[in-house]
Amino acid sequence: MERGDKERGPADGESQNKLLRVKNSDNDTTLHLAVRYNHDEVEIRLMEADPQLCCFTNKANESPLFLAVRKGTPSIVHCILKAYESGVSPSFQGTNGLTALHAAVTQEQLKDKDVVEILVSKNRDLIKEVDAIGWTPLHYAAFTGNVEATQLLMESDSSASYIMDLSSKMSALHVAAYAGHTKVMEELIRYQPDTCDLVNSKGQTVLHSAILGGQGKVVKYILRTPKLTGLINEADEDGNTPLHIAVKVVDKDAVHKKFSKAIDIFLGQNSEEQVRNTDLRQPSVCTTLIDHLANTNKGTINSTVLHQFGSCVGDPFLQQKISNDFNKPNTSAIEHERQKSLSNFNLVVTTLIATVTFTAAITPPGGFKSDGKLVLSDDPFFQVFQIFNLGSFMIAMVAICNESTLTRLLSIQITTPAVLVQYSIGSLLVAFWSATMAVTPKHQRKGPPKNPIAFILSIIVTPASPEAKPGVDLQGDGKQIKSV
Repeated sequence: MERGDKERGPADGESQNKLLRVKNSDNDTTLHLAVRYNHDEVEIRLMEADPQLCCFTNKANESPLFLAVRKGTPSIVHCILKAYESGVSPSFQGTNGLTALHAAVTQEQLKDKDVVEILVSKNRDLIKEVDAIGWTPLHYAAFTGNVEATQLLMESDSSASYIMDLSSKMSALHVAAYAGHTKVMEELIRYQPDTCDLVNSKGQTVLHSAILGGQGKVVKYILRTPKLTGLINEADEDGNTPLHIAVKVVDKDAVHKKFSKAIDIFLGQNSEEQVRNTDLRQPSVCTTLIDHLANTNKGTINSTVLHQFGSCVGDPFLQQKISNDFNKPNTSAIEHERQKSLSNFNLVVTTLIATVTFTAAITPPGGFKSDGKLVLSDDPFFQVFQIFNLGSFMIAMVAICNESTLTRLLSIQITTPAVLVQYSIGSLLVAFWSATMAVTPKHQRKGPPKNPIAFILSIIVTPASPEAKPGVDLQGDGKQIKSV
């Protein structure tokens, strides 16, 4: 009997392991479910029965260790890490290329449990592991302001601070500046001073990042740190200094330096020579910028967002939001180009209208008599033509003057109202129709207007006035012609 039991033992153990490793439709093992639903006792027994369970991942590429870290349950984390004592290396994998270390540096409840230190000691390569958008654990620590994790990661491998993400080439220092964490910035610069010279894909420094994030305290920190003050005059690939970016943050109507100088907004109407000789680091120049950023709470990253970020670390939404802020197109330049194209279009249209109406005025339909008088001067339709032709010409000239004014040459955009162009075209159409009717033989006309003023009023009032629908007095003699 004992012999039979011994023979069945290995087979039973293998069957037991197969049973424990059965996966559901989401490829979750029993250990995944135990971790997800906080069944500590079940998780402990499962790990004792089969330590290999911590090596499996589900459809979302989540390992049990990653789930435990993301849920912030240190007891389960330590239990899974005991697999090393059995010679088993647990999986650190998580969603979207994340690892357990990525998740650990975002969890407040794990700060005092040495989880980050243990994970690093077990696998130092995790420090340089990047997720789907190229963020390392150091990026996450910088984003959440985890100073302790930042210190530990930099002590273990400070070269990670030079790793740039995939979408916009941001370093951890860029992220810390954007999120407003000066203490993290101090640690990063203390271990690797050269990181303050890193620029992203658009040539933007950490000072650009701080301003894009609306972080006034970071701007103050940079301006008060001697080795960082040189960043104030660094321009990105679009030629924007941090102050240009700041003007766009403060004043949404400010445009790119090709169209206006941001410093002019701060210095008023000073001469160009004064502008060139101005040190942008002077407190008098930057006071407005700093006060605005510091006092209006314009920072995009707040404590609520950070807390939510810690619980949804597997979703790269927030990281992508930051990348989008850096990579978004220069809306001021785009708007300028759009307005310029619209102005050019309006100028072409109104110039054509002015040319046509002017030509029609000096060469009127019907021509002139031998005594120099107009042949059709007494024709009501011709009188309507003259009024609307003149009106179209005058409106077109107003639009042309607006498009060609000195302010436009100085790049001050005053877009021509679309209604001017519409009225000018409408008047031109009425003038064309009236001229056509004027040269048409009278016996072929249908009810020519005897009173041009009444006819003009009927055109203006009829579409807008419900009372005018039954009929309008086109003849000017009190008789109405029913509307069709």
